[in-house]
Formats: sequence, structure tokens, C-alpha cells
Amino acid sequence: MKAFLTLYLRSKLDYSDERATEIYHVFSTFVYLFPILGGILADNYLGKFKTILYMMFIYAAGNLLVAVTAIPFLEIPKRLYTVIGLFLITLGTGGIKPCVTAFGGDQFILPDQEKQLALYFSILYFNLCTGSLIAKTVSPILRSEVHCFGDKDCYSLAFGAPGLVVFISIGEYINNCCRKKDK
Repeated sequence: MKAFLTLYLRSKLDYSDERATEIYHVFSTFVYLFPILGGILADNYLGKFKTILYMMFIYAAGNLLVAVTAIPFLEIPKRLYTVIGLFLITLGTGGIKPCVTAFGGDQFILPDQEKQLALYFSILYFNLCTGSLIAKTVSPILRSEVHCFGDKDCYSLAFGAPGLVVFISIGEYINNCCRKKDK
């Protein structure tokens, strides 16, 4: 999303270059600031499992809101809903980022599964990097190569695809909940 967010803000929501850049940087800052709050929420109130689950819904809702807002013919306050959607995405990210690695690590019994734990972290890091690479490659292609709603681009699909992936992930996460060990 970050790959084309500023372009969307300028070309579709008619923000000035300066304002679009400001929104982008506030969004980026919150993506890295909110994990502190997510860690506090998980450690002191909900636990990692519930924090991840609830924040995945918030993250997906943010993606859905931004995607719906990008549909050109809808008569809704697009600027407002886009900013709210971006805020929900940062909030959701803040609850997922600090918990996912630790939650996965909690599933291993040490020292018996030390090798499996090391393999888990290697696979997790590989998957995170691969997912990021795919998202940064595919989302701009969806935006520019797919034509929808009479436009020569399709921001709603580019914003909505990550939300769909998150909704699928929520189902998988819930499906595997019985195997969890939340510390």
C-alpha cells in the first residue's frame, strides 16, 4: 500500500503534494509507533492471541474501508473515510507486529525444541520478507493494470487485496487456535 498511497492521495483525493506527503509520513510513523501500544495491550490486558485476533479484524476493516472509499462513484466523504481506514490499518498493525513473533515462539518447549524454534524464526523472517516483496510488487500492478469502475486504474482492488488476505488469515488463525499456547 505504501508503494502507491501518496499517488492515490494526490490523484484521486486531490490532496496537494505537501499534504499527501504529510499523511503518508504520519501513516508510516504510526505503523512503527503503535506496536508499543500493542505490546502493552497484549502483555497487560488481552494476551498475545486475543490481541492478534482483534487487531487482525481492525486491520482488515481498515483495508476494506480504504478499498470501498476508493470506489469512484460512491458519494461518501472519501478523504475522511480514507484517513479513518488508514488509522485502523496502523492500529491493527500495532497489535499484530509485536505479538506475532513472540506468540509463535511461545509454541515451542525449550530446550527440547530449540532447533525447531530456530527454524521457525528463519521461516517466519523469510515469509515476512517474501510477503512484503510480493505485496510491493503485486499491489501496484493491480492498481495500474486492472481497470475497474470505468477508470484506467483500480485502487480499490489494490487496497482491498491485502484486506482479503487478512480475512483469509483470520480464518486460518481461528482454525488453528486449539494448538496455541498463550503466555
